[in-house]
Amino acid sequence: MFLTYLSFSRTALAVVAMAAVCCCSEAVLAATVVWDFDRPDLLPARMEAATASMSFFDYDPSPPQWIADATTFGITGAGGAPPDMVDGPAHYLQHGPLPNYGHCGYAIDHSGFATSRPDGRMEAWTMVFDVYVPEPDNPSTYYNGMFNSDAALADAADWYIGPSGTLGYAGLGNTSYQAITYDQWHRLGLVYDRPNNRATYWVDGGKVYEGPAGTDDRHLLWASGHAGTDLIFQGDNATDSPPNNYTSDISVASFALSDFAYTDAAMQSLAGPSAAGIPLPETFEPSGTLTQFTSPDDLDLDGNFAYAVNVGGAVGYTISGLEFLADQSGITGYTNTMLDGPYVGAKPEFGSGPDIDNLETVLQSVTYDTTSESEVELAVTSGQAYKLQLLFWKAAGPRTFDVSIEGQLVLDEFNPAPADYVALVYTHEFVAEDNVLTVLFEPGTALAPTHFPILSSLTLEATRLTWIPGDTDGDNRVDDADAATLATNWGETDADWAMGDFDGDRLVGPKDAAIMAANWGYGTTEATAAPEPSTLALLAIGTLGLLTRNRGRSVRSRLSRGLQKTLFGNARDAAR
Repeated sequence: MFLTYLSFSRTALAVVAMAAVCCCSEAVLAATVVWDFDRPDLLPARMEAATASMSFFDYDPSPPQWIADATTFGITGAGGAPPDMVDGPAHYLQHGPLPNYGHCGYAIDHSGFATSRPDGRMEAWTMVFDVYVPEPDNPSTYYNGMFNSDAALADAADWYIGPSGTLGYAGLGNTSYQAITYDQWHRLGLVYDRPNNRATYWVDGGKVYEGPAGTDDRHLLWASGHAGTDLIFQGDNATDSPPNNYTSDISVASFALSDFAYTDAAMQSLAGPSAAGIPLPETFEPSGTLTQFTSPDDLDLDGNFAYAVNVGGAVGYTISGLEFLADQSGITGYTNTMLDGPYVGAKPEFGSGPDIDNLETVLQSVTYDTTSESEVELAVTSGQAYKLQLLFWKAAGPRTFDVSIEGQLVLDEFNPAPADYVALVYTHEFVAEDNVLTVLFEPGTALAPTHFPILSSLTLEATRLTWIPGDTDGDNRVDDADAATLATNWGETDADWAMGDFDGDRLVGPKDAAIMAANWGYGTTEATAAPEPSTLALLAIGTLGLLTRNRGRSVRSRLSRGLQKTLFGNARDAAR
């Protein structure tokens, strides 16, 4: 039994403990840049994990300054300008039909926009525009190219406001009806998600089109690191004969570019245009990692495993010394409510050898659910740290579904087959807050042939014992080493568990010493349980300090200098 001098919740303890767990996940900052066009130098208004510049660009610089001369900046509601937005006046950039049949625009050069592709292109991104389109003389011939991925403008624009208020591009698809109203401000959105083969169009928080991302690489935008201009905002290349101008009259109050695909919920939350401009999205730091694997060596199969399950399997197999039990035979503490299956599909071909062969066989069998959401539940020990691995294998054909762990969405519109014959593992580390781990699978909503969840295998590894109040170094003992750490960090105001903050108030002080004193000797033998004299004094002082009402004064201020030197000096010597 562990004793704490203060009463704090299991959840709070888990949060503090989690801060000290070494997690292999790498936080990924999503890059976003927003322009509000409130200044003629075209500098961005807001940036997150990225920097960018925008400049006037003429495909043919003679005569020069075409795009600059065609551009005006203004404030809504003034002298025949576009009307104010619902929440007030806004700055805007305006241009009429661009000169030279649209062979000009606004060049963007950015840094911080990431990609994992070797060719340096982004296969998932989002653009959002606050725009005003005056009613054209002939709506059936109105076009405005919103952006061009070809920095040399050697090709047509890649997304248009089209005739009669439609949106789209032939390579992605077009709305079949009028999506915008003329003489009115709108917030338009384009979300491109090649990994999940999905492209969506949005107007004022509502989805007006959904279709496949396709295979046209013109929509793989340049990530940062590309030499020169990365993107042309507005601009076109009229190749008709005779040429037409596809850059008509438009006002833009705000424009945002991100290096990731927004979720449907995020696009809905953006709603309509605002005088404050497009907000930066909330940065998401993933709680796990999703990686491809092709052998047992790519997985963590060495440790103290509570579960290793051959999902949908009738027979167990051993892989790299770890036995995967067949869930069709029943496993204590494990339930799977996926109603369909088991199903034995195509077998992956990773190579040869006993462990590889067994891994291929384990992945071959799956369970799935074609009707509703389903759950996998695992019995766990509250307060213990774990590593969960979910293994997915689907030979071919996209599908999308969501995965949530303990109520937190961790995989959104997840496609386990982004390419044919790919195996993926999702890894999630956590500290159990109760005695049941719940993994929820829900059908997706993205355009795909199927949406039902699927699972091939899983493992759950206990990565360490329960965190013991007073144990700073995780050796499952409360002893002199922990006391030395407490003394070294005494008085720190931005501390964590490993520094001696056991009550979660970010301070190392008398309360933490009292918690350590209450659990002193846990995990040690009688011979080593007795504290050193300096440690005993420190713990006693910590406990006595609780009796002092003046919390603003440190324990050190209530001790003589000589006693301070003896106690804290000896403790630091022990730490060395």
